[in-house]
Amino acid sequence: MKKLTNVWVLLALLLSAVFVSCEGDGPGDEIDPSENGIIGEWEAYDVSPILVGLGYDDSLYVKFNEDQTYEVKSYISGAEAILVGTYTQTKSTETDLWSITLNMSSLNGSPVDITSEGIFQVFDANPDSLWYEVSQTNPEISGVTAPSISAGFGSTSGGAFGEANIQKYRRK
Repeated sequence: MKKLTNVWVLLALLLSAVFVSCEGDGPGDEIDPSENGIIGEWEAYDVSPILVGLGYDDSLYVKFNEDQTYEVKSYISGAEAILVGTYTQTKSTETDLWSITLNMSSLNGSPVDITSEGIFQVFDANPDSLWYEVSQTNPEISGVTAPSISAGFGSTSGGAFGEANIQKYRRK
């Protein structure tokens, strides 16, 4: 049972900072990622090796709303998992990276209290893409620390995971 709990905790940690794309009021009114960060709907195109190792074998979708709520839909061994919570994001004044804190409040309709922290960057491409790296910080996982803007991508746990914790998404 402890192993299953650790899997969900690690999942929450990795997914807490998930992905989004947002459409405006009409054609050409899409949200500017340089001003609005992660807001929108995102679909994973490169699931991180850590999540693959935990059984994520299908689609991974994230929606970040303007009201600072989010919803993640993922599939683990074919079973749907829905994570819901709130987030805050802050743009770096020195780089194109943003910091993000995710507070998960529900996992498949059951209350949880899990916080994850990390970084992300939205690339202006066609379609836009999102690189996202987060780690669970509460409850704490021994030896796991959040990535930082100053250290950049691959900095989870001081670089111990290399790029294995980076999720890549494209705007839906």
